[in-house]
Amino acid sequence: MALISPVVLMAGAAAGCFSTWWYLRRQSPRKEIKADSGMPSPAFISLDTALAIHDHANSMLFRFLLGELTGALSRHGCALTRDPAQRTELTPHVKNDLAKTLLMQREKFLAPNQSAQAAEETVEYLILTGYAEGWINALLKGCESQGWYTGPCSTGAGETARHEQEPASHLYPLKQIIIRVQGTTGTLTRDLIRGLERISEDIQITPFPDRGQSETRDGTYGYTGTASPHSTVSYRIVWQHCTSGPGFFPDEYGTDLPAFFDGEREQLSGITGRHMTLIIQGTRHTLSASMLDCLCQAIRRISAGEFEGAEYDDDFGYAFICERHV
Repeated sequence: MALISPVVLMAGAAAGCFSTWWYLRRQSPRKEIKADSGMPSPAFISLDTALAIHDHANSMLFRFLLGELTGALSRHGCALTRDPAQRTELTPHVKNDLAKTLLMQREKFLAPNQSAQAAEETVEYLILTGYAEGWINALLKGCESQGWYTGPCSTGAGETARHEQEPASHLYPLKQIIIRVQGTTGTLTRDLIRGLERISEDIQITPFPDRGQSETRDGTYGYTGTASPHSTVSYRIVWQHCTSGPGFFPDEYGTDLPAFFDGEREQLSGITGRHMTLIIQGTRHTLSASMLDCLCQAIRRISAGEFEGAEYDDDFGYAFICERHV
């Protein structure tokens, strides 16, 4: 008797299975696919539907925010214009204030039952992570895409409008932070910057002292890398209040070093080593995250090779110097 090839056996088994499936399929009634079978309708998940629902869900929020943007600009003496030739770049301080104001209003709109402290903590986190800066820039770019530009700001009008709503006494006491970092003449800039980064961690977790109080904190940061294994960076952080003007920055806006550094350089001239001094200032309403952002901006500039710099607008901003004395 001839043996049956395994291939023939497999082919026969497959044919039998197919025949059984076909027979059962013919005998069972076919079910129609209904709209409620759990599968979404292609029309429902289409791009047109998604965009329409997105616009409906967000239009009321952004109409509200655009109204708040107009008011916030007015308080700084600024206005929107339809003339692109009149477009003016806002100062960092104005942008920061716009971001803080609008994000606070957004929190109140979206979650009206949350506490004021919870809203402030959320906004502070958004400023700290850089979200606020990107968000306000995107909002202003969106306005420009529709032909609305930020026009020239009248500093005098802005100051008048601001003080009419918020007298100078309500801005005081000013919050001030003074940071001094010191190393030997051979200390690498990298090590000094790592000391500043350690300081930024302290500032992030340290609440600002109560009104009329100050705090001083001394510390050291030892770098243990192979380049300078015995190098140690010492630092001092001072948190303090300024109860009367003009504070660190008497000018309304500027990038020149303030007079504070005249006395600072005189004191450092007789001390051998590498020195960095940074000052940060805000009003009584300035969030800790905003002041920390000033420090981060200064660190980026020092890392890029700058030895001095400043960026301030009225009562808010920062300045720094980096020196070596042998």
